[in-house]
Amino acid sequence: MNEELRQHPSWMREFDHTADLGVEIEASNIEQLFERTAYAMFWLIADVDDVESDISIPIEIDAEDIDALMVAWLSELNYRHQVDGLVFSSFQVEQISDSFLHGTAIGEGISHGRPRVFGEIKAVTYHDLQVGCDGERCRARVIFDI
Repeated sequence: MNEELRQHPSWMREFDHTADLGVEIEASNIEQLFERTAYAMFWLIADVDDVESDISIPIEIDAEDIDALMVAWLSELNYRHQVDGLVFSSFQVEQISDSFLHGTAIGEGISHGRPRVFGEIKAVTYHDLQVGCDGERCRARVIFDI
């Protein structure tokens, strides 16, 4: 998906999956896990290092469980990207439970070819989805339909 080799954060691992693309994320708590997974999705989509902090969008999500919450969070952000032409590079999860998330996405609108967009994500999938914390480590595994 990326047009050039870029160094991804040490807490992120990108992997190919039969015509799809996935990420594995590590974090020290559940809030950071959701923030980092959103960042990883936009890292796949655009040059996040070149995104200005012009727009702040509050987002609230309700879901049945933590897996559905992750899919809904990422799907909402991807929807804002595709429909509103926004690219985000910073995320703040202010409140989270197993079925509710309140957070903020910070970024800018796409204008005159910037920030540079590498590709699109069609959907966030449930295939092989893993979200959870074990002791002091939280991990997510998410596969995107590209």
